[in-house]
Amino acid sequence: MENKSLIFDKIDDDNHLIYIKKSEKILIVSDLNLSIIKKYFSKTKTEFKQFLKNKYKLKDSTHILKDLSQLAKKEKNKSVKKKFLKNPILSNKFSFEIENSTYTILHDDSVNMNDIFGQLNHLKINKISKNQCFMLYTKNKKTYLHYNNKLLGSWKLKEIHFLKGKILSLIIYKYHNLDEKKWSAFLHGSIVHKSNKSFLLIGNSGSGKTSLATLLVKHGFKLICDDTAAMNNDGYFGHFPNALSIKKSNSSILKNYSFKNFYQFNTKTYKGDITYLYPKKNEILRKFYSCNHVFKVKYNKNSDFKISESNKNEVLQELVNDSFLIRRNKSIKSFIKWVKKVEFYDIIYSNEEDVLDFINTI
Repeated sequence: MENKSLIFDKIDDDNHLIYIKKSEKILIVSDLNLSIIKKYFSKTKTEFKQFLKNKYKLKDSTHILKDLSQLAKKEKNKSVKKKFLKNPILSNKFSFEIENSTYTILHDDSVNMNDIFGQLNHLKINKISKNQCFMLYTKNKKTYLHYNNKLLGSWKLKEIHFLKGKILSLIIYKYHNLDEKKWSAFLHGSIVHKSNKSFLLIGNSGSGKTSLATLLVKHGFKLICDDTAAMNNDGYFGHFPNALSIKKSNSSILKNYSFKNFYQFNTKTYKGDITYLYPKKNEILRKFYSCNHVFKVKYNKNSDFKISESNKNEVLQELVNDSFLIRRNKSIKSFIKWVKKVEFYDIIYSNEEDVLDFINTI
């Protein structure tokens, strides 16, 4: 449903996902809170105070008005001077090729880019692209990003993950030849596919979701993407050939398996030692996949296999906070439509065979 201020829809028996157009904020709220928010945006301040007084017997509504005022307030984007730093020292370079398109990332020593390079190392080549070139450098504690000599923005050091996300999203747009306006979300998770069914694996850092994705690939699943699941406005997920990232703390899950059929690359990132794995036989395709099953994964050594339907409210709170949703009306509507048809499960596993048995029942 939609009005001039909000886009909203029910996601379970008690909760709604809402998008506040003015502030571009996304929330998951109860029926009661939705009704209050709708009233706030449809009335004057005086009328709203009177509504609270009549409906809820509130004599002092100051704290509610303050909270709602914050919800309606859009975060200000500080303008960036459209200037290119004169002669930045970009001593490091990394080039890769996807489907005959070559990209180059030039950067200084201020930012550890090994997580990006690790994901794409199996696509690495030894030439520089002049047509599709990223440049990164740091000045006055901010890192600036240029693409084809156009300044895209600047980020503080603690916001570098947003900068890296920007790089990956631009590559995905180009790879699928789809403008940014035609995408809905970049979800934090891995997708695998087999027999016309796709599964999105999500979970907290260290939960074992990528390890499970790796084991499913060894059992014949196709890897669609790792860590960044890009969904278009039609509710389909685009294939992107980035490698699976296995943290050192989770490497024990895979210690009894051989990975001779994977490209392997080990490096040290800001998250510590990471092994990147990409299946050699994984076909690279500009293709989209339907995905109607989400598994929130937790590895627990020697535990019994446990599966239950997730609390959609709790899972979405985490997913929305960990992911990037494109703030456009059409994109938000697409995301909500996808959420309403998806089945969410909580999975605790110690053996991937149990997960395979469950998948075969779906």
